[in-house]
Amino acid sequence: MCGALKKKILFVLGGPGAGKGTQCARLVEKYGFVHLSAGDLLREERQSGSENGELIDRMIKEGQIVPVQITLSLLQQAMIVSGRELFLIDGFPRNFDNLQGWQQQMPDEDYHVEGVLFYDCPENVMEERLLERGKTSGRTDDNAEAIRKRFRTYIESTMPVIDYYAKLNKVFKVDATPGPDAVFEATRAVPVALAASMSCTPQYCTQQLLGTMSFEENVTAFYMAFAEQQLEQMCQSLGNMRLVVQNDAAQHDERLAAAPTSDADDTQLAQEIAVRQEMLRACELKAQSLGDAAVQQLAKACAAADDIDLVLSCFYVCVELQHATQAAVAPFTATVARIFETQARAVVARVAASKASAPVNEHGYIERTFYVEALSEVLTGATDLMNAVADVTTDTAILQRVLSPLHETCSAVALEIVELYAVDARMSAWERRAIDQARRLPGDSADGDEGAAVEADESLQMIDLFLDELAFVLRLLTSYGAFTRSLCAALDCGGRSAFARKSQELNGVYLLLERFYVFQSVHKATEIAEVQELERGVFVSSMVEDVSFVLHKAVFRASQSMNYHTALSVVSAVVDALESTYLDAVVNLPRRSFTVPVLDLEAKPASASGADDNGGESDGDGGVSFSDLLLQAVDEDLTRSAQDEAKLILAINSAFLSGEFVATLEAKIQELADSTFPDDAPLLECLPKPLRELRDTFRGIVAHEIQEVLTRGIRRHLEPRVHRVVAERLEFTLTPAQYDACGVQSSALHRLLESDVLRNPLLRRYEAALCAAPFEELVVLLVTDLTQWLEAALVRSRKPFNDLGALQLERELSATLQRVSELAPNASLRGTFTRLFHVALLLNLLQPEDVVDYADSLAADLSTSEIETFLRLRVDFDATAISRALHRLQDALTAKESTP
Repeated sequence: MCGALKKKILFVLGGPGAGKGTQCARLVEKYGFVHLSAGDLLREERQSGSENGELIDRMIKEGQIVPVQITLSLLQQAMIVSGRELFLIDGFPRNFDNLQGWQQQMPDEDYHVEGVLFYDCPENVMEERLLERGKTSGRTDDNAEAIRKRFRTYIESTMPVIDYYAKLNKVFKVDATPGPDAVFEATRAVPVALAASMSCTPQYCTQQLLGTMSFEENVTAFYMAFAEQQLEQMCQSLGNMRLVVQNDAAQHDERLAAAPTSDADDTQLAQEIAVRQEMLRACELKAQSLGDAAVQQLAKACAAADDIDLVLSCFYVCVELQHATQAAVAPFTATVARIFETQARAVVARVAASKASAPVNEHGYIERTFYVEALSEVLTGATDLMNAVADVTTDTAILQRVLSPLHETCSAVALEIVELYAVDARMSAWERRAIDQARRLPGDSADGDEGAAVEADESLQMIDLFLDELAFVLRLLTSYGAFTRSLCAALDCGGRSAFARKSQELNGVYLLLERFYVFQSVHKATEIAEVQELERGVFVSSMVEDVSFVLHKAVFRASQSMNYHTALSVVSAVVDALESTYLDAVVNLPRRSFTVPVLDLEAKPASASGADDNGGESDGDGGVSFSDLLLQAVDEDLTRSAQDEAKLILAINSAFLSGEFVATLEAKIQELADSTFPDDAPLLECLPKPLRELRDTFRGIVAHEIQEVLTRGIRRHLEPRVHRVVAERLEFTLTPAQYDACGVQSSALHRLLESDVLRNPLLRRYEAALCAAPFEELVVLLVTDLTQWLEAALVRSRKPFNDLGALQLERELSATLQRVSELAPNASLRGTFTRLFHVALLLNLLQPEDVVDYADSLAADLSTSEIETFLRLRVDFDATAISRALHRLQDALTAKESTP
């Protein structure tokens, strides 16, 4: 808002691996820049769930370039929210399209590019750094081929941008070949060279000059400026000398504390410090003689045009001269307040003009972005001015005197804009509606139907837009309030000011409407849920995506509030909506009246396929035959059964995805708590119901419904087949010739596996219709059943084994494990075969007494009676030897239990 306090930007460019990020971090720490990375901002927005975030995510997935307008809007918003003046923008502009977009969208009077900090580094050095980084970074683009592509892109696209600014004498080149420390030393000269052009605050310039001028050089500069009546340069030199004296004293104390020096060294250091202190006092006395001149200079600047930088510089001189400060406060305060009020009122006038010309949509609302932009402009303008004043003086009393009128004007104008916005947004009407809804019990209405009604799309869209705006307004107000409290606590009036009360009021309205939006949106999503195709043949309920979007957006908005209790209330509402509305809707999906597309079964019952070709018995009058009626009834029953199964599968997919988005939501909330409220109680631990319980509930639904699917379909046909094949088709007392033949021929068990499991049409349909993870869970459960049935069939049929038969069983089990693992390559199925492999181990013992050698592993899965049962299946094992072996086994297990 204040033209002289515009944002000052330094682009940071260089090849991949030049060390831009490292140097930016050091510049931020040393000089107080704000570091912005275009890539980081895009990633954060992509994860936020906002409209722009969805667009960015979609374009990245489709391999498209994100429009430069989006990147610029994110940079602009980040600069405004920061409330700061000096910025390092890393990795932007990458090409001429970025540069042209900047020049079109970012007016120079508000966002002035001071230059380009160019880190020049040979390609071989950068490649070596990136390859070394790739060993630990996990980045997929840190490999030789990708690196060289990035180099080509940099040379072809970014270097022309650097050349453009070089022609304007705005490139500050730094050799990035040495190590980080040496490069930073070279970089430190750049802020000094920029000090004049960036119109830095006097203290900022002082800190830079202090790094390059000695105490004696500053004394010389002071006397030269004093002689020429150059007050500002004189004060800068004086400030430098004060800092040197302070640093000398601090370093002396640290040296004494760390390693006491000799008396001679200590005396010499103390004398040097005393001499400098005496020289400083002499200079201060001389400077104070120009106090009247400094006040006159300030008065002249205040009477001239509204040049805030000139006024600040003159006030800085008065403060540095100390005795002139009190005389300077009144004119300076009046001038700053007048300049700011003029500019703030101009913003209000523009708001009125924008309102008068804003088009009205079909719902009677106008585009309200200009309100938020105006509020941001006023608060940012006040913040910039206050920061500038605080850079000049840290005296609390002076700050309160100077900033109070400025804060009062800013608060009044901000509240005026907020009030205008609230009227146009119909905030009171929305508030009344939300309160009425909150008081109404579910299903409680005069006609019995209103409680179940859903909000219209237009209504929810308007309240969503309003909440987006209100969240940003709250962030602006909260940030400004926190800033003023940190700068001068007296400005806040202990939280009793009109500004603070209005912020609290808006926070309450936001919380009320956010809860209203969450519950109504979840209710609407569950009521109007439709079948949605996630991918070819995989169907879910549309409410999963709708509810996930709404809840993630609500959590993101809560994170912008910067208020712990607000965030906790919103997150609690999210959990409440999940538990009270959404969970029941997922559980009841199989009973919903919608049609799910169903793949045709590859096999139908004989009753459906073996119809009488003669047409069956007719009713004699050319009507429908009995056979036709029977076939029709069978087809209807099959269709109904297939539809029930399809709904069950849809419910499994929906519950699985619900558990996934709840887990993601849980991670987001944890991230919010860690980053925004690190000193408060963890949000996840303060919820009425832990999110992990909800996540586990959804996973429990998946497990239960998978059991139901298996019970309805495959289990009832496969279990008796397994028992029949084992009892009637498998033999395990083999001759060597039979054993060799089994190695080259397909056994009955393998044929059963191929026909009834691997090529089972029902299982193939489940594979096509289920999400990958639930299908793998289904496979694990099915294979677990299969191994249990095989074991039970061996026991029930009392199959006799000889040594070759035992080897054949082990061979068949290994082959079966290998084949079924193809169904779920990402799942480990070996654990489901543990008992069967232990059975094979027992049957392959050379003699019964060898069972003692495997006591620990066998006893973990098999009881002593089970071990006995399987040992007695070996026809060549003597009963007495088996009994003796079991006694020894029992003794070994007892001894192990008694061992401490």
